[in-house]
Amino acid sequence: MVSLKELPVNTSPSALFFSSPQQRTTLARQRYFEEGEIPSGVINSEVLASWARCKRMRLNPRDALAFNPVTASRAQLALQRNRQLIEAWNNELTEIERTLVGTSCSAILTDSSGVLVGATGPGRPDAKIVLSAHRVGINLSEESVGTTAPGLVLKTGKPAAVLGGEHFYEGVGPMYCAAAPIHNTLGQVMGVFDVSSEGKPFDFDATSVVSLYATSIENR
Repeated sequence: MVSLKELPVNTSPSALFFSSPQQRTTLARQRYFEEGEIPSGVINSEVLASWARCKRMRLNPRDALAFNPVTASRAQLALQRNRQLIEAWNNELTEIERTLVGTSCSAILTDSSGVLVGATGPGRPDAKIVLSAHRVGINLSEESVGTTAPGLVLKTGKPAAVLGGEHFYEGVGPMYCAAAPIHNTLGQVMGVFDVSSEGKPFDFDATSVVSLYATSIENR
């Protein structure tokens, strides 16, 4: 049995009575966004740092999030500048789709600014957020859509998972996302590979899967 002395400093004893990750995340959001407390030991530190950046940008987690595309000219420029990246993605696409069959997941590719330049199908017929968010030209950077796995990868340069209520905006709470960076020959991040599940937590090691395919695309 865990003693209160073993809990992280800012962990509330009430958190012990929340058995599921979703319940603990809900409690952490309440403490952070409504009570101004830092839920250390409950939320990943990189997610917390992203929440803090979003707050400094004066974003409101309760606002309705619109996944707006960049301008047509910027989208076209992103496709032109990332031809090699998109070609490498296309060469892996059949294998990616085969891997995701039966998982209700979809995969996307963004460029180094967060603009989506490639996507598989929605993963499940009743998807709503995916149909809106996973369109070529949508900007998934932290500045545009708050805390997400692709945005976090672009900030940290490392693989990341943002699960359910860890997303900054409440409306994106049904999403479970894992992403990994794709590097160029100079070691710079040139894109992000992401796998997302809407309404259902991952039942496989999503971080390992995205890292594997990001490396495969990178090697091409």
